[in-house]
Amino acid sequence: MQTVGYAEIFDYLDRKLSLEKAAELIKKNTRQYAKRQMTWFKKDKEIKWFSPSQFTQIESYLISITATDFTDEHR
Repeated sequence: MQTVGYAEIFDYLDRKLSLEKAAELIKKNTRQYAKRQMTWFKKDKEIKWFSPSQFTQIESYLISITATDFTDEHR
């Protein structure tokens, strides 16, 4: 399986790893997966990144793309 955590939990259940080691590996593999995702997403120039504190900018952006999508659909 390719899902983060399954192999480690199965190894723990099969007594190949301690619970502590399984948790450590899950954390490490989750961080590595998140890093790969961020690298992949950063290559996509259409993605608009916001900080959670930028609520007004997020709201304005969502309104602008919703209005654009709605207009494009009904031409």
